[in-house]
Amino acid sequence: MAQVLSEMPSYTLIHVPSDFEVPSEQQLRTDLEKGDTKTKIQALKKTIQLILNGEKLPNLLMVIIRFVLPSQDHTLKKLLLIFWEICPKTYSDGKLMQEMILVCDAYRKDLQHPNEFIRGSTLRFLCKLKEPELLEPLMPTIRSCLEHRHSYVRRNAIMAIFTIFKNFDFLIPDAPELIANFLESEQDMSCKRNAFMMLIHADQDRALNYLSSCLEQVHNFGDILQLVIVELIYKVCLANPSERSRFIRCIYNLLNSSSASVRYEAAGTLVTLSTAPTAVKAVMSEVRQSLGEIPMVEDEMRKAAGDEPMPDESVTNTNAPTQQKLVTADGTYATQSAFSAPATGSGSSGGGKGDKKSDRPPLRGYLMDGDFFIAASIATILTKLCLRYTEAVGGRGGQGEAKKCNRFTGETMLVLASMLHLGRSGLPEKKITEDDADRICLCLKVLSEQSPEVAEVFQKDCRSALLGMIEARSEIEVEEKNAKKVAAAAAIQADSPIKFMQLSKGQEMSAAGDIFEMGLSQALGTAKKEGGADFSSSKLSKITQLTGFSDPVYAEAYVNVNQFDIVLDVLIVNQTTDTLQNCTLELATLGDLKLVERPQPVVLGPMDFCSIKANVKVTSTENGIIFGNIVYDCGNASSADRNVVVLNDVHIDIMDYIVPATCTDNEFRSMWAEFEWENKDYLQVLLKNTNMKSLTPQKALLGECGFMAANLYAKSIFGEDALANVSLEKNLQKPDSPVTGHIRIRAKSQGMALSLGDKINTSQKTRAKKPIVTAN
Repeated sequence: MAQVLSEMPSYTLIHVPSDFEVPSEQQLRTDLEKGDTKTKIQALKKTIQLILNGEKLPNLLMVIIRFVLPSQDHTLKKLLLIFWEICPKTYSDGKLMQEMILVCDAYRKDLQHPNEFIRGSTLRFLCKLKEPELLEPLMPTIRSCLEHRHSYVRRNAIMAIFTIFKNFDFLIPDAPELIANFLESEQDMSCKRNAFMMLIHADQDRALNYLSSCLEQVHNFGDILQLVIVELIYKVCLANPSERSRFIRCIYNLLNSSSASVRYEAAGTLVTLSTAPTAVKAVMSEVRQSLGEIPMVEDEMRKAAGDEPMPDESVTNTNAPTQQKLVTADGTYATQSAFSAPATGSGSSGGGKGDKKSDRPPLRGYLMDGDFFIAASIATILTKLCLRYTEAVGGRGGQGEAKKCNRFTGETMLVLASMLHLGRSGLPEKKITEDDADRICLCLKVLSEQSPEVAEVFQKDCRSALLGMIEARSEIEVEEKNAKKVAAAAAIQADSPIKFMQLSKGQEMSAAGDIFEMGLSQALGTAKKEGGADFSSSKLSKITQLTGFSDPVYAEAYVNVNQFDIVLDVLIVNQTTDTLQNCTLELATLGDLKLVERPQPVVLGPMDFCSIKANVKVTSTENGIIFGNIVYDCGNASSADRNVVVLNDVHIDIMDYIVPATCTDNEFRSMWAEFEWENKDYLQVLLKNTNMKSLTPQKALLGECGFMAANLYAKSIFGEDALANVSLEKNLQKPDSPVTGHIRIRAKSQGMALSLGDKINTSQKTRAKKPIVTAN
């Protein structure tokens, strides 16, 4: 039974208010039986919330069928669809409940309801059913919904048929033929899109036959249908290259679509399927159109100064009627006459900024918002297009072809330089980052030199590297899934015995160690691994000598780091023959540390010792320093005489608060651009003592290469992020040459970045075996 429950599907999450009071089953039963419509709605909502929270209310099933199911209230019908989705429909042995026969009849009545939205909602609900016994009696009614007058019902009927055919094809084996016939006579674009998408996944040959029959009318279709057509053409041409000539003209026509999404997908598909110079020029033209007028800085400054006319000012006759085609609910066209109203003063003054933003081309809008990662991607794409165009045209020879290549290269470099100028002009909301600027400059250099080696890298090696990265990413995902399965299998079972400290034997307790510290470290995920622990991670490394052996008072401290506080267990030894009165441990902190309470004075006899504990609260991940002294009075001296022993400083290690963590590449780039604190260091040994995790796959770090780059990430127990980018270089021609490079560290606070840099510098000095060459 536990296995069955673990495989149950996860349903829609519904928010439960904080003041939600759990009602009794009897109260819900009374409200559902005798309450009015409002009371039934509230009771049904509470029932749904209880079932989603794991409560079992089997006695309410017949009550809902008898008193709520016959209701014609639309709100109740919507809630009932959610209830039927989440309530158990089978017994423990997997057989269908007898009560569900009555519910199935209610489904059939809702599918024949005169209200189109109830029909459509019921059809959407049927897509979620996993019981073929409930769906089989409804198939004739679902088929009849394909002939309904309202497009909302028809398109949901298509999706219901698609889902049922995908899950239980024996219920409707002729679904592809049925949808193909429906597609021939349908006029609504949303219905045609759903039907065409189903044919792509269910019967691709029928989808191709339909596309071939209407290939000349594709440019008149709606954008939602055009996007699906582009997807089909891409799949077919990729699997069967001989079909490219058949559909390439259709892709060319879609470059003139009024939808930016369709133009973008068509341009990407065109340059993927065709290497002809005309295809490359068409894609280049589309990218330039999406960027707007070049140079962009001058264009934006003219718009800001108001030198160019607004779109509505260029219209000479504002009172001329215009004809606009509208699509009605049943798929027919209606013609409407509209008069353009003159803009009012308030509207022109208040919405000027919004109008300028809406007038910008799509890609220009992203650049003006400061998203220059898109600019770097565009630069790479245009560089590859230019190299492909040069290879296709320049190989023919002749002076005319050379001029064409130079003209295309010059146009590409103008676009790249314009984006770089815009990023540094101060007009966008955010300035271009140095990484994106370096990428654009690299592309400009590649275009200016155009060496065959670099062209080979851009056109072939980059694609191979991308495929390798995708394969490595998929392997990492598989490994993570397997690791989760192993962790789940190793989890403590519900019937495993629980060890109680009070009931354990003395020998077991002495061998267990500090169970409180062990439990806390296991909960935080900071527990040390068994085996392989060096001296720096042992308990002896946590002991700090505070005074010298020749001092009258000897002191040493054991530093115990918990999650948000530090406990100093200080051992104080009186090495004199006098009694020390008012022996006080005075401490102070430097950094984001705070002393919780001051230790109380003690009296130490001759050669006596004691242990004093001091608590220090930690508020952020930075290296902190604890310093102070021991003050005492001698027994044979006057009360005015005081003796002071200065203590050595206690340095709090930042590594006690940092644990390896994982984030996506997009999150890494976003945080890298957000964090302002940066610290550069040079190193040979990577992240051995930094508790960071490499986000770069291991496959990307293998192989013989003179360069290495990796992204590192860690997270403190306070939720602070730490990022690092490692770049190393070694001359492969000289095996004994030193490793040169640097690591750039960024963190949310300056102290955390500096502390990590200090830690790396310290590890370099203690463990370096080869010289590290640093550049000034």
